[in-house]
Amino acid sequence: MTEETIAEDDNGRRLDRVLRKAYPAVPPGAIAGAVRRGDIRINGKRVKNDTRVETGDRVRIPDWEDTGRDADPVAGGKSPALPAAPRRRSPPPQAHVTENRIVSGEWSVPILERSDDWIALNKPQGLASHGEGGLDEILRVVARGAGWWSDSLSFRPGPIHRLDRNTSGVQLFSLSTAGARDLTEQLRRRTVSKIYLALVSGYLPRSTEVDRRLAYNRASRTAVVEPEDGPASDPALRRLRFSTARTRFFPLGFTADKQTGLVAAVPETGRTHQVRCHAAALGIPLFGDTKYGGPASDDHDYVLHAALFATRAPAHVWTAPLASATYGLLRTRFGDLTAIEHRLNELIPLACTGCPAGATIRV
Repeated sequence: MTEETIAEDDNGRRLDRVLRKAYPAVPPGAIAGAVRRGDIRINGKRVKNDTRVETGDRVRIPDWEDTGRDADPVAGGKSPALPAAPRRRSPPPQAHVTENRIVSGEWSVPILERSDDWIALNKPQGLASHGEGGLDEILRVVARGAGWWSDSLSFRPGPIHRLDRNTSGVQLFSLSTAGARDLTEQLRRRTVSKIYLALVSGYLPRSTEVDRRLAYNRASRTAVVEPEDGPASDPALRRLRFSTARTRFFPLGFTADKQTGLVAAVPETGRTHQVRCHAAALGIPLFGDTKYGGPASDDHDYVLHAALFATRAPAHVWTAPLASATYGLLRTRFGDLTAIEHRLNELIPLACTGCPAGATIRV
């Protein structure tokens, strides 16, 4: 048996929901059975699954590796063993804060802004936003050490939205249950605004909206645009679940031969790989994004940068400049970027109706 203390982020939540979050590998039936048998107790007392926990409560919890599923009366009350324990994870990364940056190994992540409930970071290209060795693990190490977050059973700092590994820019993480709930609700209600900067192959003569439903194919790990005559026309697509997806594209600048350009992408929805897939459907795949038909590049991955992320209620605007290496790459191709930056900022009122007049993107 072990004993855990309920932290503020767990306060007021149902016991069974707290434990499901804390022990995702344990079947819900095993948790319910342990509560019913009295193996799980709060402050030494038997409780029910729907008991609300309070900050400071002491919860006695079994050793889950030895606790079976809910007892099966047909099997004479014996509980089958739990699934094998998950593989041992790598040690947590070493990370610290210095000069308003989170530093971990080769990664240096600028902090854009932080409150008690959330933190906005400028995610570098090539660093995963979540998963083993990802930015969420690095952030948890720093947040715990800096006192931005204290351990709780049901909550850990995590990404509010996710950027692909090779996508850079504004990445929001929650630091409290309240922050996670509020920001996730804004995403659900689509009261957020985003502007991406993308390096594309091809020419976009005028602003265009792509309103094509998307599905994510987990087998190939790619998004798929629904055919104009519907998924039933292609047997391979019939099992995929297509959802509404809309992206507006705005030309910012192109090379003299019109073979390569910079565009601003404003997604109205938030589907996986939406900007990348819609750009390819428009005939301007991201340069270097071979997964979606873009030409290969010998010296860089695709460039897709989340330059702005804004919420409406409450109103917040976060903007992220390009990393120096990406800025240098674009200057080599397009020369002085001042005019492109100016055109990018002209789009803010179109993309973000609730953004204050002073909101500015710096490339």
